[in-house]
Amino acid sequence: MNETEILKNTQENIKPKRNLSDTWSNWKETENHIPYIDESPKTFIFIAYASFLIILLALSFFAYLIYPRLSEFHIYIALSVSFVIAGIFLVSFIWFTLFIFGVLIKRNIFIFPKLARNLGTGFLPIVMWVAGKFRINKDRITNSFIKVNNILTELTEIQKFKGKVIILTPRCLSVEYKKKLVSIGKSKGLKTFICMGGNVARQRIKKERPDAVFAIACERDLLSGINDVQEFLPVYGISNKRPFGPCLETSFDEEELINTIDKFILDKK
Repeated sequence: MNETEILKNTQENIKPKRNLSDTWSNWKETENHIPYIDESPKTFIFIAYASFLIILLALSFFAYLIYPRLSEFHIYIALSVSFVIAGIFLVSFIWFTLFIFGVLIKRNIFIFPKLARNLGTGFLPIVMWVAGKFRINKDRITNSFIKVNNILTELTEIQKFKGKVIILTPRCLSVEYKKKLVSIGKSKGLKTFICMGGNVARQRIKKERPDAVFAIACERDLLSGINDVQEFLPVYGISNKRPFGPCLETSFDEEELINTIDKFILDKK
């Protein structure tokens, strides 16, 4: 849907209907919902780092258990394997610690920046599992992860936002905010597209071939989109507000979007 179609549709007096996306297919209107989530990136970082240290400790314990077995073959084999494992553990610890501090202080001190971007996504299933054990809402964790991803995008991929950039958002925006979004996009010289689902968003990206994307959606849709295109396209995600629950009359923080565009694109018109 292009800008003309967006404005045309917003002028039609149609009663809004809730059309749940695939990520919300199991949601019931009787469920409690959080209208707006603003989780700190430290939540994801803390759980990820704690999980990483536990994994290192578990692997260290495993190495300790197999050391006597290796010694039975030859002491030098056991020592060689031990040194290799210790070296891998040390490098991993230093690298992950730099990743954590880089995100926290918002500085690009990463070794292999592209790998740093993928690390957050790679650790997300572990963080989700741990959070689930402590009954932490998964949308809170996803919101925190998106903020981490945004920091990594700004630190490692900001140059791509100097090229062709588009704004994507799902159909659930209210009429008022569709108009506001189109207006912001025009004022910043960016094409804006309302997408009727993930497949349409992917098709739009394939057709437009942007260098980067600003995306406005719920945490679940943002995560799905980031996972789909992360290998070749940086995405800066802005979580929407859901006063009536998911996929109905949603809104977004205009100031956050405008400030983000200005920070990434500066004076581009």
